[in-house]
Amino acid sequence: MKVCYFWSADWAIPRAAMKQHAPEAEWVYTGDHDGQYWQELEKRWGGDDLAVIEHDITIHDQVMPQFAACREPFCSFAFGMFGNGSVLATDSIGCVRYTADAQRAVTVTDIKSCARTLTDDGLHIAWHYIEAPILDAFSAAGIGVHTHWPQVGHREK
Repeated sequence: MKVCYFWSADWAIPRAAMKQHAPEAEWVYTGDHDGQYWQELEKRWGGDDLAVIEHDITIHDQVMPQFAACREPFCSFAFGMFGNGSVLATDSIGCVRYTADAQRAVTVTDIKSCARTLTDDGLHIAWHYIEAPILDAFSAAGIGVHTHWPQVGHREK
């Protein structure tokens, strides 16, 4: 499984958790422009199982083992939203794993065709709009999100 840490800002607690629990992760900078997240995801899509953890997610010691053991094609760890964590995101891409089979079933073309908003150059999905087309493309392929627990941390500085 290829593990990627997509970052554009340095969050100390999530960074330390990645180094501890996923030291093999590729650190992928996505902060040069709004479409860079999509560009980097697109480059890595279509190969091995792929886990992507975003820079404001604090993983724990169960994340990588659960991703490795899970046979579901598309899975995500739940996390709290909106500052106080009062709303749980259970189908988000903040801490997600796509199997190689899932990536073959849902291509980057499928995802891009579900995008409602692209960057100004028309080539990329802007980072703040990327979740909906991914979820929509998987849904259209009949693949739902399998949620893992316990939840991961979110926005812990």
